Amino acid sequence: FTQNGTGNSVLGDDLTSSTGAIAFGTDVQLNSTDAITIQTGEGDGDDLTIAGNLSSAANESLTIDAGAAGDIDIDGTVQLNGGDLTITDAAVVDFAQTVGVAGFTQLDGTTSTTFNGLLTATGNVDFTGQDLTLNGAGNNSVGGTMEVSNAGTFTTADAAELTANGNFTQNGSGNSVLGDD
Repeated sequence: FTQNGTGNSVLGDDLTSSTGAIAFGTDVQLNSTDAITIQTGEGDGDDLTIAGNLSSAANESLTIDAGAAGDIDIDGTVQLNGGDLTITDAAVVDFAQTVGVAGFTQLDGTTSTTFNGLLTATGNVDFTGQDLTLNGAGNNSVGGTMEVSNAGTFTTADAAELTANGNFTQNGSGNSVLGDD
């Protein structure tokens, strides 16, 4: 599935590709009374790409499943307000700009997950996967607890502060590299 026109997209229900990638060339807004799931074909190259911003009209939650070999690349801001963002499975996850969500959960990450802008979660953050990197300069904030179960490296960049209002737990077998407070 490819959206490559100049207009934006509004998703009111799940979007599934059984054998391929999903790409949006512009902004995507969630607008539903239910949580929405986007699932790619889950194979190598079956990626989810959003070139614009990702937002919610009424605090909708989003689940993304790109499979163990599929990547997730969101070039714009993510602003789900009171909605949760859950990643079931992905290889490389890259958030180019700020991410604002109620809660963030990643159940499996086979390669890396990178937040290049500030991460703001009013609730909990629960990451399971290989590498997790917070590059957002300033205060990355978690309103609840944060658990990092990393098999690779958990990294905060030099200018990336991290504040968790609840408990912070790093319980993976990987190392941690902390660049700031």
